[in-house]
Amino acid sequence: MKKAKMSAQQWRNAQESVLSLEKRNVDSVDSIVRGGMEANQILRYQFSGALSTALEDVDTANNSCLTSIDHSLQLDHGACWNMNSMIIPCCEGLRELKGGHYHLTVEISENSGKCLEEEYMVDNPSCTIPRKRAFNSPSMSSMEELKTPPFEELLKLFWEAKTEKLGNGDVKHIGGI
Repeated sequence: MKKAKMSAQQWRNAQESVLSLEKRNVDSVDSIVRGGMEANQILRYQFSGALSTALEDVDTANNSCLTSIDHSLQLDHGACWNMNSMIIPCCEGLRELKGGHYHLTVEISENSGKCLEEEYMVDNPSCTIPRKRAFNSPSMSSMEELKTPPFEELLKLFWEAKTEKLGNGDVKHIGGI
């Protein structure tokens, strides 16, 4: 019986020891979990603050960039309008000039052969009645060589004469245009 009482006492001591160990382990795990949750909460607040600041900075930079792009676009539209106000009338005038030049060239080409044959025939001196002598009229290719160069080439030569290239490759405008 003494052994049974002693065994019962040891059993109770073992149970109390296990319960005490369990309570200490639960308290330790609870403390670790609470500490981890608090650290996570602090990190979450810090991360949230840093993220908010970064997003505000990005929004500010984006707005600044959009404002700059919008301003540049407005300047480009203004420059385009100014250029078009000069270019469009010039192009219309050029079309009219080119059409008129073409029609006059065709008319001159058609009339040149007729004029040379009819009005500039050379007479042979003889005792007989003067006769018209054939005259070799110029070919179309020789007449084409006498034509004024196209307007685009004349314009290009004009602008090349008005501008001067500097040593560094920049172009310097000469004249009062």
